[in-house]
Amino acid sequence: MKTNTLVKGLLALAYSALYGLMTWLLTDSVNDPLFQVLFHIAYIAFICLTYDLFYPYMLMGFKSSRGNLPINRLGSFVETINAMHEHTDLDSLLGFASKALTDLLRVESTTIFVCDILAGVPDAAQKQMIQWRPESLVRSDGVDGIGSDSAETRILDETSALQQYARQHRGVLLAARSPDVVAREMHEYNAELVVSAHSEQRLLCLLLPGRRLPHSNHNDDELPLLQFFSRQLNIAIDRIDALRKQQVRKEAAYAEKMDLLASLSANIAHEMRTPLSGVRASISGVESYLPDLLEGYRHASALEPARFVPIRTEHVEMLENTPARIKAMVDQANTVIDLLLVNLRNRTLDRSSFTECSMAICVVEAVQTYPFKRNERQKVSHAIEQDFVFPGVPAMMIYVLFNLLKNALYSVEAACKGGIHIALEKDAKSNRVVFTDTGLGIDADAIPRIFEGFFTTKSEGTGAGLPFCKRTLNSFGAQIHVSSVKGEYTTFTLEFPVSATSSLKTVDDTVSSAEISAPQPVR
Repeated sequence: MKTNTLVKGLLALAYSALYGLMTWLLTDSVNDPLFQVLFHIAYIAFICLTYDLFYPYMLMGFKSSRGNLPINRLGSFVETINAMHEHTDLDSLLGFASKALTDLLRVESTTIFVCDILAGVPDAAQKQMIQWRPESLVRSDGVDGIGSDSAETRILDETSALQQYARQHRGVLLAARSPDVVAREMHEYNAELVVSAHSEQRLLCLLLPGRRLPHSNHNDDELPLLQFFSRQLNIAIDRIDALRKQQVRKEAAYAEKMDLLASLSANIAHEMRTPLSGVRASISGVESYLPDLLEGYRHASALEPARFVPIRTEHVEMLENTPARIKAMVDQANTVIDLLLVNLRNRTLDRSSFTECSMAICVVEAVQTYPFKRNERQKVSHAIEQDFVFPGVPAMMIYVLFNLLKNALYSVEAACKGGIHIALEKDAKSNRVVFTDTGLGIDADAIPRIFEGFFTTKSEGTGAGLPFCKRTLNSFGAQIHVSSVKGEYTTFTLEFPVSATSSLKTVDDTVSSAEISAPQPVR
C-alpha cells in the first residue's frame, strides 16, 4: 500500500512538473488566449490517455530498485509451485515448502506443524499436531515420527485455539483478522499469519512464517499468492498421503501373499522330503551291497568275458562314488528347502551355519550345474581370477546365481542377441560379483521396482526371484545393485564387504562340482 501511494505521488509530481515547464515556455512565446485554452485541454487529454500506461511501468521501475519486479516475482513463484509438486515424500516437501515460504515473505524462519497421522504416530486420532523439524525426526516422548532430535518438540493439542480455528477456516489466516486468543497463539511463534493445508476431511499442516527480516514490509499482493500457495500445498500433501496409504495397502497385500506362499511352500517341502528320505534310505542299502556286487561282476567277467563284458575302470570308479553323490544331493536338497523356507518367512538366517565360502567356487558350480537348454551354455563366460571369500551358505549363493542366470538367459533369448559374463572384482573397499547380460535391458520405469515382491515384467513370471536374491544377499551382509540401458545391457552388481572371517569354518575347496546338486531356479 505504501509503495502504491508513493508511486502515485511521484507520477502526479512528474505531470505537474511537465505542466509547469510547458506553461512557462509557452507563456513567453505565445500570447494567444485561444491557444492557451487549447493547450490546457490537450494536456488534460494527455493525462487521461497516458496515466494507465505510465503508472504500471513507474510502479515496476520503483520496485526494481529492490529487485522485486512483479513479473519476475510471479515467474519465480510459478517455478516454486511446479517444483513443489515434484516431491514424493512428506519430509522433502515440508522442507521445500518451509524454504519457499521463508524466501517468499522474507522472514527469518518458518515453523511447521503436521497432523499426528502424517507424523506416523501409532493409533493417531487426529487430536494433536506435531512440530516438524528438518533434521532426524523423533518425537519428544520418544516415539519415532516427525519431531525434533535434541530440542523440545512443540505440540498443538486439541485445546489449542489456533488448531481449532484452523480446522474451521481454510487458506491463509491473518492474526489481525483472527480472534484475540488465536492471534496471541500466533504471536508466540512470532507469526503474523498462518498458511494452512487441508484435505477434504482433515487439517494436514500449519506453516507459521516468523519475524520478518530488516527492511522487509508486508505487501498486499502477497495475500493472493499465499492463498494459491496454500491450495497447491493441499494438493501436494494430499497426494503424498494417498501414496502413503497405497504403499500401506501394497505392503499388506505383499505380506498376505508371502504368508500364503510360505504356507504353500511348507506343504510342498513336506511332500518333497518324504520321497527324498526314501531315496536316501534306498541308496544307503545300495551302498552297502555295491562293493560285493561289483566284485562278483568282476569275478564273473573273468570266468565268462563273452557273457559279462568287463567294465572300464573309470566307470567302476563312477559307480563306486554314485551312492555318496546321491546322498550328498539329497542332503543339499533338504538344506535348500530349509533355507528357502527361512527366506520365504523373512526370518534371519542362522549365522552359526555360515562358512567361509569361495565366490569363484560358487560361480563355477552354478555354471556347471545350471540346467541349460540347448546352445545356452556357450553364451555364458566368466572371469574368476580375483576370487574372494564371504561368510554365507554356498548352496544359497549358487541359488542366487541360478536366478540371475535364468533372467539373463531369458533376456538374451528374447533379444535374439548378446551374451552373459560373470566377473569377480575386489579392491580395498569391497568385493564384487559383476553379472552382465547384453540382451533386452530393463525399462527405466521398472528398475526401481524389480526387487519388489511379486513384481514382474514377464507374462509367466511370479516376481519372486529377485526379491529372494536381495533377501539372501542381505543376510550375507551384501548388497545388490542394478544398472541397465534398454536394448543394450543389464548389470547386477553383488557387493560384499571386506571383513575378516578367519573364525568361520572353511569350505573344502576340493569338492567336485558333481557333488553339488542343482536346485531349480525360482520362476
